[in-house]
Amino acid sequence: MPSDRALVFVDNHDNQRGHGPGGNSVLTFWDSRNMVIFRNVVNGQPFSNWWDNGGNQVAFGRGNKGFIVFNNDDWNLDVTLQTGLPAGLYCDVISGQEDGGRCTGSQISVEGDGRARFQISNTAEDPFIAIHVNAKL
Repeated sequence: MPSDRALVFVDNHDNQRGHGPGGNSVLTFWDSRNMVIFRNVVNGQPFSNWWDNGGNQVAFGRGNKGFIVFNNDDWNLDVTLQTGLPAGLYCDVISGQEDGGRCTGSQISVEGDGRARFQISNTAEDPFIAIHVNAKL
């Protein structure tokens, strides 16, 4: 393409004009730090419990160590999924972190059968949830 016909942009062209799901998916320091921790916790674990809606909502586990859910659709996600994790209350390491036995963000309850309900708004600042065994409260 000739350079006089090319359009170069840094931001998402569609979202600037009111199209797409909107939001700003820029990770903060804490998001990045906590995802490095997530990676270290699940390192070497096999992919497990894959789920998708046939579109842009995806979830998967890494063995019985961690589980992550993404919503990149234009509508809310509300689904109960098999996580493979032990029962208990977990801190979502995207919206917060474990601090002295409490969570500064959202909490996810994993039932005795390993299933948990995930709700992510399509307008959420960070439209994903990540939990792992070291973030169990």
